Amino acid sequence: MKKSSSIYTSDDRIADTLLEYFRIENSIVDPSKVSERDQSRIKRLDVEGQRKSLIFKNVLDFIRDKAVSPIADTLKYEYFCKKLVSEGLLVQMGQSNLNLFSVGEYLTESYEESIAEYGGYTLLINGFKSVRDYCIRSVTPIETYTELEDNGEHKGIGTAFYIGDNMFVTAKHVLKDTQKFRLLLDGEMLNVTNITFSDDLKLDIALISVESPKVLSLPAIRLGTGMVLDDIIAMGFPKITSGISEVVVTTSGEIVAEDYIYSAGRRMHIINAKVKGGNSGGPILNSLGQAVGIVTNDELDEYNQGNVFGLAVPSEEITKILNSTDKIVKPVRSHNGWSSFRKDNI
Repeated sequence: MKKSSSIYTSDDRIADTLLEYFRIENSIVDPSKVSERDQSRIKRLDVEGQRKSLIFKNVLDFIRDKAVSPIADTLKYEYFCKKLVSEGLLVQMGQSNLNLFSVGEYLTESYEESIAEYGGYTLLINGFKSVRDYCIRSVTPIETYTELEDNGEHKGIGTAFYIGDNMFVTAKHVLKDTQKFRLLLDGEMLNVTNITFSDDLKLDIALISVESPKVLSLPAIRLGTGMVLDDIIAMGFPKITSGISEVVVTTSGEIVAEDYIYSAGRRMHIINAKVKGGNSGGPILNSLGQAVGIVTNDELDEYNQGNVFGLAVPSEEITKILNSTDKIVKPVRSHNGWSSFRKDNI
């Protein structure tokens, strides 16, 4: 039978590895090269309009082909396959009434390499705690500072998250409505080189470019598309304690609606995960660990009694800025541990 060239060595991407293994192209065989023992497993089916010989793989095949050890882990891999079936990602071929202790044959129903490459399917199977643990270092605080006319000062906080290529995402109002700021990672200020905005002045997104070797160790949070009734978590730095350090707060909920928000000039996700001021700029994450939105200003105050709902800009808007030829790029200067930039035309 056809074998994958890769060797499975870790549980970090177990669901992704299983889905890759059970793809239909890995089930296509040359009957003349199949052992006598497995000849009875061959099935002749139409694949993309052509008659093919296939052997649907099972967990024992996976263990052999991927050099998984010890063999005693058969039950664990079978358990993950059953969970993938329940998520609609695997199809159990042949008998459908097999129990957890039976070895089934499987075929992948849904698989995207862009999700598998960072272990997104394994995050899905392991639940939102795994999503939080995977993303937590990539969600960072932004401290802001403004001098007031009465010689007072205002200190604020927002949230940013890392999307790779030395770039963080936050809400534009976090940076625009302050005199200076600092983007922190593990308590240390990152060197910000420039900030990119959309030429659509209503779009509440800013892309922060940095120069720091520290970000190379951060997982890049991928962007995804959110839909109504998707389960989500919100991660950010709302000030909810009197502690001296910023704490990542994670709340859960759903995308409960989409609606056109006139002040934003676009459709927005409406979420029921609890968010407040310091969450601004933070990610809304789906079960695959993808950012499907960015928390923005609460424009629902008049109708949102008890702050039940929050707003998030869909992540597709980030991609539009990255691909735009009309984006606005502002150079950043740093002084005495703070960063600042000119606020004109944004």
